[in-house]
Amino acid sequence: MTAVVRRQFGRYALIGILSNAFCYLVFLSLLWARISPVLANAGCYVLGLTLSYVANRSWTFQSTNRHRSDMLRFGGAYGVGFLVSVLSMAMLVRFMAAPLAQVCTIGITAVVIFCALQLLRFGHSGNPRTSPA
Repeated sequence: MTAVVRRQFGRYALIGILSNAFCYLVFLSLLWARISPVLANAGCYVLGLTLSYVANRSWTFQSTNRHRSDMLRFGGAYGVGFLVSVLSMAMLVRFMAAPLAQVCTIGITAVVIFCALQLLRFGHSGNPRTSPA
């Protein structure tokens, strides 16, 4: 892992911790309101997605690309992450309480999304398939 990727991962992790802490409080509030854990997870995912795009685009990856290019790459990475998040929650609530399952889901999904952002070269110009990493 290069120094740039380590720095990006550190910033990504900090943004993730802050946005997920906020979204986790929203998740708990939705559970308290008797919303299903999977539906609450999906709603919090959309909220976290918005917070994450703005913060990671400007600070973590310091992108100067057009929003269209970045949104497509970000959307692709987070689309994969959404599937991982919902599937993780659906499986984990069978074995543990929903609040703990959400914490586990956040960790699993965060790693998957960061890897996808790197593979898709979010914040970098050029074709994700042909540009060097």
